[in-house]
Amino acid sequence: MAPEIARMCLARLGARKMGVVLTAADEAPAAAPAPTPVKAPTSAQRVADVRMGSLPGLGHLVVPCGARLLVLCFGDLGDIAGIRLQQLAESCAARGLATLQFDLLSAAEHTLPPAALDADLSAQRLAQALSWAQRQSALAGLYLGLLGAGAGAAAALGLAAAKPGQVAAVVACGGRLDLPARCLMRVSAPTLLVVGSGDPALLVNNRAALLQLGGKRRLEVVPGDALLFNAPGAMATVSALAGEWFANCLRASRSGRAD
Repeated sequence: MAPEIARMCLARLGARKMGVVLTAADEAPAAAPAPTPVKAPTSAQRVADVRMGSLPGLGHLVVPCGARLLVLCFGDLGDIAGIRLQQLAESCAARGLATLQFDLLSAAEHTLPPAALDADLSAQRLAQALSWAQRQSALAGLYLGLLGAGAGAAAALGLAAAKPGQVAAVVACGGRLDLPARCLMRVSAPTLLVVGSGDPALLVNNRAALLQLGGKRRLEVVPGDALLFNAPGAMATVSALAGEWFANCLRASRSGRAD
């Protein structure tokens, strides 16, 4: 019996030594274990009839169990840009954040160049979508985040400036921020600007806006062009940046207010 116990002790000692000595650099890549997938929170999902004036806004609402912050995800949902925005929304939902995804533009407006779009009208529609969300009993008491992409980026900052006490965080991706300095200075919510490196003019525009923002702010430059972020791995980076920004701002908001 004693020899058997001795062999077991030696085996355990060898295993401990293996755990201490071996590092990821010492092992062949093929031998590395596959990462354990993170299970997304259980969510309730439904199509939402988000009326924005005369624009019938069909949205996609996802409310994970225990969600404490609602992220309004909006912009130009045409073609590839819409797929990118959906990826951003899914990244937020995977972190336990409720999301409401919708389009700020009508079918006819999708055919117009960005310069021809009415920024004031987009901001008005966003305010109407916010009012709709605040009337929903399932969303009562949630903090509010704004994720504006493309044409929705400026609208997000405009609403944050108009309702400083209601917005906990803002993420603006791949959009021109042609807002008056007095408006940008009223944005007190923590704001993350994300721009593709392939659009120098947009980068200059966002850097100028960054200097005018009144609260905590950060600019991230990601490989790729504007909202498409088409470089390998760029969209995954943007999604992670947005999700983490909202999650961190939620923690900061909750620590500053008793539940």
